[in-house]
Amino acid sequence: MRGNHESGATYWKRYWPEPFQSGGLYWSFDYGPMHVTMIDQYTPYTPGSAQYNWIKADLAASTKTWKFVVFHEPGWSSGGGHANSTTIQQDLQPLFQQYGVAMAISGHNHYYARASVNGVTELTVGGGGAPLYTPASGQPDIVKTYQGYSFGEFTISGNTLTAKILSSSGTTVDTFTITK
Repeated sequence: MRGNHESGATYWKRYWPEPFQSGGLYWSFDYGPMHVTMIDQYTPYTPGSAQYNWIKADLAASTKTWKFVVFHEPGWSSGGGHANSTTIQQDLQPLFQQYGVAMAISGHNHYYARASVNGVTELTVGGGGAPLYTPASGQPDIVKTYQGYSFGEFTISGNTLTAKILSSSGTTVDTFTITK
């Protein structure tokens, strides 16, 4: 998904020619038992916009057990970098809940954070290589944070998703499961 450093996304479109919807860089795909909705936060996505209507229809149409949404700016993170997206919180979170989204995955803040909000696991996975931010403590709905370079491994087996977040040296920094 496009982030705040891609501007007009000239190179993004050249090197990642995804089947974007008209008018933005958003699309979705299925892979095995999961459906992934990629949201473009740099194209309007508030209620009534073309992208919002598409997101709602896309999530409603999927019959996959596992639904994920991916976007750049988190709705729930641990501060210490960029603020939470109130548009995600107020406008899209109700759709995530209504249509059974298991996980919302974002970046933007350069660290790892996991939140749990009304049955949706919200991950900030921003420890991929840029200079790190310091997650603030005591943030609402935050379950775990890690200030370090990291990546995630996710395994789906039937109705269980197992996640393991690893530091760049391979040490486990968080694990969790989601059952559908």
